[in-house]
Amino acid sequence: MLHYNADRASLELSADDKNCPMSEHGFFELNINSQGEVTRARDVSISRSVHQRSIAINWVKNILMQIHFRPLKLGSKATSVHTFATVVCQ
Repeated sequence: MLHYNADRASLELSADDKNCPMSEHGFFELNINSQGEVTRARDVSISRSVHQRSIAINWVKNILMQIHFRPLKLGSKATSVHTFATVVCQ
């Protein structure tokens, strides 16, 4: 399950033993089109845990690609957005 933590400004996923080990995290670049759909999610993490079990990047990307935001507006015109998101396994 995906949850937004406003205090930490991060997306939190429920931890599991296969795809999202507890306390692992990743940093992703997101492109969101003018309809609010995530059209691209790219892992931009520059470091990985030394632990053998780390976050499953493709699994997280598939979840991020399912997010639908309210269309963002610049004035009265819907616009696309390029942003970043931290994903944490909790």
